[in-house]
Amino acid sequence: ASMFAFVGISMPIFLWGLVCILVFAVWLNLFPTGGYVSPSDDLVGSLTRLVLPAGAMGFALTAYIMRMTRSSMLEVLIEEYINLARAKGMSQRVIVLRHALKNAIIPVITVIAFQFSYAFGGVVVLEEVFFWPGIGRLTLTAIQS
Repeated sequence: ASMFAFVGISMPIFLWGLVCILVFAVWLNLFPTGGYVSPSDDLVGSLTRLVLPAGAMGFALTAYIMRMTRSSMLEVLIEEYINLARAKGMSQRVIVLRHALKNAIIPVITVIAFQFSYAFGGVVVLEEVFFWPGIGRLTLTAIQS
């Protein structure tokens, strides 16, 4: 999981889009390379064209959240109240879920909020990679105009 997160952070979102196209559309021939089909015309075709862009976006954003959650949990698990809970004989599951996760999730929620701006910047380029009309294309058209 740490290697997954490290690789996910290392590459920008649009590069994940190109990797998804190469692996899942060209090599494995599972999904189309891009384009847009209206859900009212072809629901299945619309959903198959949505899988790769959503997967690339989700992979890149999830990797950073995973790293932040891990580091935050490591910091919380060395605190004194966690040692007290262990001394009382609580199970590790109860300690992690009931005590540590409550305090570790606070910085993770902050990171998730900051990810929205990162996602907006990434979606501008990702929509161009997959030839998908959306807010990214409108932003680029507005900048060019």
